[in-house]
Amino acid sequence: MDTEKRRLDTNKLFALIVAAVAAVFLAVMASLTLPATDDYQYRLFLRDGFDNFIRMNKEHYETYNGRVFVHVCAQVVLWLGNWSFVVTCLLCCGSIPVCAALAAGRRENVPFALAVFMAGVLALPYPVINQGMMWVSSFFNYVFPTALIFLTLMLLDRTVAMVYWGVRSSPSPAGRRMSNQVWSRWPLRVGFS
Repeated sequence: MDTEKRRLDTNKLFALIVAAVAAVFLAVMASLTLPATDDYQYRLFLRDGFDNFIRMNKEHYETYNGRVFVHVCAQVVLWLGNWSFVVTCLLCCGSIPVCAALAAGRRENVPFALAVFMAGVLALPYPVINQGMMWVSSFFNYVFPTALIFLTLMLLDRTVAMVYWGVRSSPSPAGRRMSNQVWSRWPLRVGFS
């Protein structure tokens, strides 16, 4: 039993090393990211003060599209500088696998989820990384909301576990099935159909 635990600890350490190396490569790529297309315009929103920021966001919302929250986040990150994009990129890309593992009730799998996800991000084709992740506006339109969705799912799972069972994380697979049954009936209980 002791050798099995030691082997698992060694595997977790290896997974964390893989995740750390992938995170370093991702951080380097994010630090080399240059503004592209609409990033130039978004960078100007905060240049002339807060009143201009509000006016330009209102105009952008009424003229172009209604994605206010993600564009405001992109504008702030562009205004703060590239270091803030590196931090945001690492936080979002790290939170997706961590939240997924925790929502699945697999806390022990967090290092493996991190390693697989971070290495998988680096294995994406160059056009996907370049136009989907290493373009600040695109990052905030796609990766950032995905990270928020995974965070929301994890928090919902923990809330259901605490409300229905009084525990911090979801119980055994039988309890998880019960949780799925509760959530499958939930829309009907509050009047949606």
